[in-house]
Amino acid sequence: MVKFYNIILILITPLKKTILILFFVFIKLLVNAQTCVELCNDLLAKDKLTECSLVIDSCKSVPSDSALYIRAKLSLKNNNLKEADKYCNKLIKLNSNYYEVWFIKGLIASLLGNHELAVHYFKIVLEKNPKHLKALYNSALNKGLQEDYRLAIIDLDKCLEINPNYTSAIYSKGYFNELLGNYKEAIIYYSNVISIDANYNDAQLALAYTYYLNEEKDKACKLVEELIDKGVQAALDLKTILCKTK
Repeated sequence: MVKFYNIILILITPLKKTILILFFVFIKLLVNAQTCVELCNDLLAKDKLTECSLVIDSCKSVPSDSALYIRAKLSLKNNNLKEADKYCNKLIKLNSNYYEVWFIKGLIASLLGNHELAVHYFKIVLEKNPKHLKALYNSALNKGLQEDYRLAIIDLDKCLEINPNYTSAIYSKGYFNELLGNYKEAIIYYSNVISIDANYNDAQLALAYTYYLNEEKDKACKLVEELIDKGVQAALDLKTILCKTK
């Protein structure tokens, strides 16, 4: 009898979860259509894709262009690039002034390895909104992937004008300077990242490697040892490369 009861609980639990989600959606949608869009964006930011899908399917008052945009983002999050692009193209036909759609198109092109096209799409976004931080940053990354490091750094500088503490942009600026052979500049940017976020391990590993490239082996190995003491596994591999003894 106990086993049977447990089986029933297992079967009911997913149903309860769905009911709770639907109840949650119903309460939220009593407000207005704008709340639906905001709620979906919030759910997407938290990777709650099922809940977002329920919201957008249930909220009939959402404008068609907003609904298509949410569906495109949802498909992108689900790594369904073909479906995401389909929704983007529908949105462009419906409302060509909805410039945020070109950001999604840029991300899709980037994920498909078409970095030149991605930069083109991000440029359309930036023509409408020159301070679109994510478009600037992704434009920089895609220029970097085309080995246009100097142009990438220009976009990163624009990012940092908007947000001077944008650690990903500072790190990328260090990385592109490293690839250009500007090791002293790279060291400055990696160090800047660490001063903002002491737990940014990738920046610390990159800093150690750049010390080595800049012929500062003692600094490189000292930092590697500190990272090993902190339990950073990748530092062990880096030690074998940077700190070989004769």
